[in-house]
Amino acid sequence: MKVLFIKLKTIFKYFITAVLIGFSVAIFQYGLTSLTSFLYDVFINKVIWKMVVFFILLPLIIFYVYHFTKNNPNISGSGIPALEFNLANRKDKLNWKKDIPMVFYSALMSLFSFCALGLAVGTSVLMGGNIALLSQDVFEENNDDDFVSICMGAGFGCIFLHPLVGIFYSFEETLKKFSFKLLFKTIFIVIVSYFTTKLVFNKPLISFKVEHFFGIDKWYILLIILILSFIVGSIFAFLVDKINMYINLHPNCFYKKYRVIIFFIISVPLAFILGKYLGSGGSLINTISQESIWYIVILILVFRLIMTLFGLSSSLTGGVVTPLLSLGAVLGMAISLFLNQYFSLDLKYSSEIIVLTMLSTYVIVMETPFVGIGILFAILDINTAFRLLIPTVLLLFASRFISRFNGYKDLHDILKKFLK
Repeated sequence: MKVLFIKLKTIFKYFITAVLIGFSVAIFQYGLTSLTSFLYDVFINKVIWKMVVFFILLPLIIFYVYHFTKNNPNISGSGIPALEFNLANRKDKLNWKKDIPMVFYSALMSLFSFCALGLAVGTSVLMGGNIALLSQDVFEENNDDDFVSICMGAGFGCIFLHPLVGIFYSFEETLKKFSFKLLFKTIFIVIVSYFTTKLVFNKPLISFKVEHFFGIDKWYILLIILILSFIVGSIFAFLVDKINMYINLHPNCFYKKYRVIIFFIISVPLAFILGKYLGSGGSLINTISQESIWYIVILILVFRLIMTLFGLSSSLTGGVVTPLLSLGAVLGMAISLFLNQYFSLDLKYSSEIIVLTMLSTYVIVMETPFVGIGILFAILDINTAFRLLIPTVLLLFASRFISRFNGYKDLHDILKKFLK
């Protein structure tokens, strides 16, 4: 009888935690979507009364974001490397009571800079992990790090609104091990949290359409995507490492002390001029196909790369998943336009090239091909995803293989090097 009670208590803990994760991510996504719509009217549509409200609020926003990120390193950047590092090395630094509300508000306020950071994904993963810590305190069971890792994956699956990507993320990114016991636990938590989010706020983070597919005779394009994704992804990883190394070697430099304020000062004016190329990148992924000149798209790629690196070094709350996908989307469009102009490739294949380049760039940097496959099913309808499955699997595992030649581990491991 006692054994049955313990099992029922455990199932109840998993269920309640999963529901809370799904609900929290849905509420956060609702707030993020509403605020993004408001800021589009500020920066792009130039609605006067909203611009006035924005500038009235801006000094207060900068003040709070500056102090939030300065006083709580757990929410600096995506927070995921810090959470993983603290779980492994410094459990005394874990503090869900402070981290859950602060990451929620700091991420929303960081959006006021219209930064090229992924505010949705990193924040959702971080909330998932911290809600697991909350649950462990409530149920007085504080020794299950695997549970925290699974809940981080559940947050990832909720924000993408697809359980498969959450399951893959749990095993490949956070757990980094496999057992059938963990599989059953992960499936239960991820699916319950997914359905909770879907019931509360049923809007996917990224939705994309592919209507035309090139055949095996054009699979040489996969090699082009692989090479260029490797170049762009490796440059990104290299610069992230060197920028963070410089900041850590110069702890008293002016930029490190005031980087949040500096980022707002630079990013906000740019948002009024180049707003459609800023933001996390979800909108850019769907609009980049409207560009028609390949070297202009390359300039957009360079701009996005610089702004993403700038945002990542600013310590603003936000991750890099969506920005990485958007970098891949821009690169994919540049490849499509170049092949169209010089090799007469029909532009009807550009959507497929964009999707494949998005995923390849992501895997080059994050070294998680199964997560990339999960994202494929999250952003496309299921029939399209299955049609693209074979070339995607070949490309992503080739991307994972070739990523070892740039000398860097995945992005989170790069960032964890600089944590203390």
